[in-house]
Amino acid sequence: MKRLIAVVLAGFVISATVNCSGLFGPSDEDVKNAIDAAVKGMMTVPFSEKLDADQFRYSNTADLYDANADETITQDVTVSLDTEARYLTFEGICSFYDFVDAASGNTINGQINYQFEGSIKKGANDFQMVFEFDLAFAGGKVESIAFTIDENFDQSENQPEILVNGNAYQFKEDVMRNTFRTMRSMNIL
Repeated sequence: MKRLIAVVLAGFVISATVNCSGLFGPSDEDVKNAIDAAVKGMMTVPFSEKLDADQFRYSNTADLYDANADETITQDVTVSLDTEARYLTFEGICSFYDFVDAASGNTINGQINYQFEGSIKKGANDFQMVFEFDLAFAGGKVESIAFTIDENFDQSENQPEILVNGNAYQFKEDVMRNTFRTMRSMNIL
């Protein structure tokens, strides 16, 4: 009887672990590397080129588009500048189409939507930003990542609410801090 109870308890623990992305799910390092791969891929495609400045000659709005060499990552950006009020609005979509990350071998699909807006007056502090990650991965333990960073995100919490493989995911504090530090160093946050 004791053996049966032990087997049932062991089965319950293993089942709970598998269902909660524990031992057999992605590790903090797997999730961090997936986010890093997407951010680094995003940064390979410029938000704008020098020629894009010509659009502002006749309008306060510019629609910008660029892609990497094999068009597996694209950037669609709209920039609006109210010169009188000195207010900038920057909206973009970075789309991944079967992008293969060379470091991990993972294939990434999905989008990163981002918005920045606020006054560009000297000393102004009303700048707001929103980042929405909704990405699918193939080739590793991470199958999907979704999270939003916006004005409601408290940086002292060290991480937004993150869904990995459809389940709520909690990083160890130092791992997430390092990931967001990397994103900030790349001038993303």
